[in-house]
Amino acid sequence: MNQLRNNAIPDADEPQIVRLTSRQLAAAGALASDAFKPDRLLIEIDGDRINVTGSHKLPFGRWLNVGIVGHGSKNGFPKVYLTVGSVSFPARISRLILEGIRSVVNLRGADIPPLDRLVRRFVIEGSDAVALVQVPPKTGIVDQFGDGRGRIDAKAVLATYCRLTVLQSLKPTDELAEAVRRTYPAQTAGAATASSNRAGFVALAMFAVSPRVGDLIGLSDEDIKDCRSEPVALKLHDRFDLAKHWTLSAALAATSGAQFSQAMGEWKELADSVSKQSEFAEGDPSGFSFIDIAADRSGFLMAQTATDTERAPSMAIRMSRIDQDAILPPTLMTLEEGLPESVFVQKYGTIRDARFLEKVRQIDEELAKSFPR
Repeated sequence: MNQLRNNAIPDADEPQIVRLTSRQLAAAGALASDAFKPDRLLIEIDGDRINVTGSHKLPFGRWLNVGIVGHGSKNGFPKVYLTVGSVSFPARISRLILEGIRSVVNLRGADIPPLDRLVRRFVIEGSDAVALVQVPPKTGIVDQFGDGRGRIDAKAVLATYCRLTVLQSLKPTDELAEAVRRTYPAQTAGAATASSNRAGFVALAMFAVSPRVGDLIGLSDEDIKDCRSEPVALKLHDRFDLAKHWTLSAALAATSGAQFSQAMGEWKELADSVSKQSEFAEGDPSGFSFIDIAADRSGFLMAQTATDTERAPSMAIRMSRIDQDAILPPTLMTLEEGLPESVFVQKYGTIRDARFLEKVRQIDEELAKSFPR
């Protein structure tokens, strides 16, 4: 998405070249798997094809597995084979299913072109997947997945990540607030920039979620070998799941835009309401949780503001002395959670329903009391 966004041009008919390495694809799958535990996503290059495999945990210990195999195509959308559970679809039917999904998305306001225009060419070059893609700016897709606020400084991310791992070895902590304060130390906070704050959120996600987050900005295993450590389980109001929600949302907002971060949190909560066995992390109540949504909102609102050029220094100073109540006000810990799908639909409809949006507005209003924007 960053490549599409950075290369976007006014001519809607001009396709863009997107190249993703096997490491970037694997990192994207690993990050998604961390975000939607216990569900899993694997993206890998196998010879002249790309394999995408997703597994969703169902009740009673069962799993739903979905796979897509895409082959190279020098002209048009690649030939794909879709598998759902034990049912495999031929290429023609797989394409019809994808076209159906495209039509449904377009009914919701997008303007995604036909598959052969969307992807003009797809080839595997060594360990890279290269596609010629047409995503006109008017579709809104690029805007939904990023806001174009700049690239990530990989060296700054590495420096912050290594500092966090060293401090953790010297004085271990399991508190998110302390980790945030260490990410934005008081002695340098006044000189912070939008770029340094953005790097801080990525480093914190590497520290608390997975070092593989660094793959997405070009950091290799070799780069981080001297300070690599296992992710540290952090708590927010004595809950590990809330700290992970906040950290991931902040990192996503800093790198890909707040709208994508918000959507990821909301869709994850809907998945939980459908499958009671789906969990974000150990201790996370099943069902839709507005407390989780509040943690998501806090994370990406804070990151969005901290990566604003004018507010970057003041936000870094604020984060250098932040406590957990400023991250997530205690009043929001009384929100509803554990809502099964039927109850959520009855009370709030969908995540586009006015009732749900009003609830989110109330959460933002409460966050604003301790986090003035």
